[in-house]
Amino acid sequence: MRSLLLCLLLTGLPLTVSAQLYKCTQPDGKVGFQDKPCQGGSTGEQIEVRPPALLSDPEESRKATAEAARKREFAAQQKINEELAADRKERAEAPKRRYLCESARRSLAALSRQRPAYTTDEQGNKH
Repeated sequence: MRSLLLCLLLTGLPLTVSAQLYKCTQPDGKVGFQDKPCQGGSTGEQIEVRPPALLSDPEESRKATAEAARKREFAAQQKINEELAADRKERAEAPKRRYLCESARRSLAALSRQRPAYTTDEQGNKH
């Protein structure tokens, strides 16, 4: 048995495996997946699941590996660009945050001195 399996693997014959899957909708609307046909008042359909095809050509395999590496590199570069953009945005907003913080501190200091935090105009109106 082992020698037969070894021969099949060495000759490069692709082994195809497929599985039967059933998508069943229950009367209450819930959807489930199972390996047996739908029963008990549920309706559904059969779904055939196949594994992805194996690449037997070394050149195709090399191209697929190179493409996957390019995609990973692109994703990493995008992440770096997003981090740099977030850092630039944070630096640009820093002076505004500093101004608001200083303004809040001045207001707190005025309130803590228990002096009026308003002024009056010529008519006696408070501002």
